[in-house]
Amino acid sequence: MVSASTLLKFILGVKDIVIDRWECTNTKTGTAVLHIWLHPMAKAKNRCPVCGRKCPVYDGSETMRSWRALDLNGTLVYLHAPSVRVCCPEHGVHETSYRKGHKYITVVVNHDTNEVIWAHERHGKEVFEMFLKELTEEQRASIEIVTGDGARWIDECIKQYLPRCKRCVDGFHVVEWANEALDKVRRKSWRDAVEESRRVTKLAHEMIEATNNKIKLIIRRSYGFRNIQNMIDMVLLICSNLRVPLPNRPETASQVR
Repeated sequence: MVSASTLLKFILGVKDIVIDRWECTNTKTGTAVLHIWLHPMAKAKNRCPVCGRKCPVYDGSETMRSWRALDLNGTLVYLHAPSVRVCCPEHGVHETSYRKGHKYITVVVNHDTNEVIWAHERHGKEVFEMFLKELTEEQRASIEIVTGDGARWIDECIKQYLPRCKRCVDGFHVVEWANEALDKVRRKSWRDAVEESRRVTKLAHEMIEATNNKIKLIIRRSYGFRNIQNMIDMVLLICSNLRVPLPNRPETASQVR
């Protein structure tokens, strides 16, 4: 008999992971939600998201992160797993924190030899420019690829000093940005839906209130009704699309919609 963990891994289409636990809940609107907590097997841990090789960890906090998976027959699916950052020798420019409070040094690594070739206190465009200015024209021309995070100052330096070089962004940040963008879209869609609901509710309330005011005016003008049917007839005559046929007129009485 297939275990629940095996079945979940088959449905999710993932491998080399261990499912720790799962939980089924419901949102406030009644939508079913499946939460799955998992972690990679030992052979799949600390691998570069681009080339898949095992790499040394430089941020091993293993912060628990969440990802939205594909819905399962209308059920929302969320994956929760620890996340670490690795330093791949083929994938660049890194800012490394050496003290609490965002104290950084900039490290430049040669992808071919996996050797640190330059390091300097602080990070940013000014620091990276110091490294590039130390290179000869021939050395700059030999650089084919620069990798790093999505900092704009890296792009600006490449455009100015290495115009023929290809720019690569590490997969960790790409996934992170995609999730953040997706969350922003979801939040905006939710706000738009709530705003539209409020607008429709307000419009419906105003229409109902207008009809109530007409009925109150009818009752006031008639000094009240002794017969409830007379009041109903008057309301339908004034507030509906009911037409009373008149002599020598081609129209016929319409039904109340």
